[in-house]
This record gives sequence, structure tokens and C-alpha cells, in this order.
Amino acid sequence: MENKKNKSSVFYLTYPLKSLHKASLVLAALLFCSSTFSAPCDSVPTFADGKQPLREIFVSPAAGDPAGDGTRAHPYPTIAHALQKARPGDAVRLLPGTYSPNNSVNNLAGAADAPIWIGGEPGQPRPLINGGSGALHFSRVRYLVIENIEVSAASGNGVNCDDGGDYAETNATHHLIFRNLAIHDIGTGGNNDGLKLSGLNNYAVLNCQFDRVSAGGSGIDQVGCHHGLIARCAFTDMGNSIQCKGGSEDIEIRANHLREDFSSFLASDIQTNQTI
Repeated sequence: MENKKNKSSVFYLTYPLKSLHKASLVLAALLFCSSTFSAPCDSVPTFADGKQPLREIFVSPAAGDPAGDGTRAHPYPTIAHALQKARPGDAVRLLPGTYSPNNSVNNLAGAADAPIWIGGEPGQPRPLINGGSGALHFSRVRYLVIENIEVSAASGNGVNCDDGGDYAETNATHHLIFRNLAIHDIGTGGNNDGLKLSGLNNYAVLNCQFDRVSAGGSGIDQVGCHHGLIARCAFTDMGNSIQCKGGSEDIEIRANHLREDFSSFLASDIQTNQTI
């Protein structure tokens, strides 16, 4: 098989990452899917399947009324304002436009039967969060669907999600879906990642695109994460596409599109942070 820079292939990778020491790898299987995402790969069930929002809250950076009520006609002007009103079953809809960066989301929780959706409307142009040190930082959150957002020109990580430093609490941050995100032109050349995940449990990264991420960083960097799935994502021009470290385990990676050197696809700190 050829192994050339800019060679484009779709990998169907299924291997649980089991923690033998810190974050050792057990390679269970390596299969190939066809050369497009339309290949008949396994479906990806999620906790949000079959569920619909009970209420929609609208946000627009062009909102002229700072006292908007969150309706489509009178949207809230900021993401923070809308999230203060969000409750289980809500969808926070970001209307098209360019939004301010450095948005922090703490202790926001949906429910198993009523998640919270955050992002652009399905079928509409993605809203753009541009610049700053990062677009969104989620901490100690549960049952969220983050979808349909474009992130660009962050000097740090594009999107962060973590457990708030509560490493011993496995329920600190769990049941997250990151779906249809376009994250590009991230970092300053150092250890900056497109999507930085720390201490997550039960999550999926689906149908996302990562382009031009810092040469010292990763498209997706996972630290101490468990029970995750990365599927049908595309990666171009970054230090490595996917990193698993810090005790991460039970991570399934399949049907991802690599537009770069295969050797930089997956990095893991088996003992010396070698690249697989």
C-alpha cells in the first residue's frame, strides 16, 4: 500500500484503546471501508436518536434588541445569554453570522430523555465563531449535542471540553456528541488542538472536519477519556490527527478520512508518546 503525503483514504478502524499502564493500545482490528463516506459502514447510535427539542432558543450576533426574548423574531444577542436560559430538552439555535469567541459553558446538563442541543440549525449555513483563544469551553457538562458550528482562527484550542479537574468523578462530564463541526486554522504552531477533550465519558465525535491545526497539536486530543467513538471525520494538515493519552481507554476510531501522511494519523503515549 502506498504511503505518500496528501494521499487520501478512508480508514475503517476499530480498536478499543485499553489502559495497560497509562494509555497502552490493544489493536483489535484494522479494516478498510470504501473511498467515500457513503460506504456501508456500521451505523452510529447515540443517546440523542429519536429525540426532538421541546423548545428552541434563538441567538443572532445581528440581534438589534439586547432585551430579546430568544424567539426567532427577537433572538438573544449572545451565546452566553441563551445558555443561561437553557434547560433539558431545549435547542439553542445559533443563527448564521459571526460570533464572539471565548465562550465558557459550565455545569450545563440535559437529561437522558431530554438532551440540550447547541449549534446552528440543521440544513442551514453554520454559524462562525472566529478568533480569540478558543471558541467554546465546556466544563462539567452532561447530555449535550454540540453541532453545526464553524470554528476558525483560535490562538489556543478550537473547542475544549473537560471535567473541571475532577479526575476522580467519572460522572463530571459525560454523554456528549460533537457533530458536523468544521474546525480550521487553529493555533500558533505549538501544542494547540482542534478539539481538546479531557476526562470525558461516553461521547462521540461524528462527521467533523479538521483543517490546518497547529503543527505541534492534534485534530482531536483525548486525555483521560473513556468510552468514546470517533467516526466519519476528515483531517488535513496538522501535527497528528487523533491523540489518545493520559489513561484514555475504550476509544473506537472508524471510517475517518485522512488527507495527510498515514504515519501521523494516531498518536498514543504507550510509553514514550510514540506515533502509531
